[in-house]
Amino acid sequence: MSWLSLIDYSYRHRISLSTIRRRIKAQGIEHKKESGKYFLKEDFLPGGSSDSNQNLDTHLDQTSDISLVLQELKKAYGMVLAEKEELITHLKEEISTQKKIIEFLENEINFESQRAQHSQNNMDSANSFNLNQNLDLKNFE
Repeated sequence: MSWLSLIDYSYRHRISLSTIRRRIKAQGIEHKKESGKYFLKEDFLPGGSSDSNQNLDTHLDQTSDISLVLQELKKAYGMVLAEKEELITHLKEEISTQKKIIEFLENEINFESQRAQHSQNNMDSANSFNLNQNLDLKNFE
């Protein structure tokens, strides 16, 4: 049976170094220390029993399943986000078009208002002219 350094063991069994160290201190896990480094038996998993090993495998499978679900959720969220961004772009374009229509209609209203004012001024001038002509004719008679 071979011995693994804590780093190799941590990597191979996907257990953090701090967790391994805590379990060594708390549970007296079989280990050896050479040149200031700790080593664990290759087939030993913290927790000790084969049931624990099986539980860890189940836990790793569940973690893998959770990761897949998380990836799918991220993908779905990304798609929804892209749809929303597309809708926002469309709505911004629509707002821009509506602003142009409003500007055009306001210009039309201003033009018609000025035309009506000009027409009113012409009518007032014509009426004033006619009135002055009538007065002049009466004064002439």
